[in-house]
Amino acid sequence: MGLFSKKRKGPKAADFDGSVLKGITERTETGSRVIAKHGYISVRDGVLTVSGEEKALFRCPEGSVSCSPLMSGDGVIVSGIDENGLDRSLICYYLYYRKLEP
Repeated sequence: MGLFSKKRKGPKAADFDGSVLKGITERTETGSRVIAKHGYISVRDGVLTVSGEEKALFRCPEGSVSCSPLMSGDGVIVSGIDENGLDRSLICYYLYYRKLEP
């Protein structure tokens, strides 16, 4: 088997559970806008939730959400169809690079 013959598996939504966020922006057709300055990512009962400033901003089933880490390592792009049926893409910036354990 060669170097490029193995398939790489991307990160799962559960890998980002417990991430504390310092900022959340949403990509739109006209650009991006800040939707929260503080928040967190949680995965409970198979649903990924991005919450900011004490309210849920984005909810999507864990199997249909796409999570891609930023190349800088200081955040993640969360994309999917939320509970309202809208196709959304959020950029979540970590407050800390490591997860906080309870």
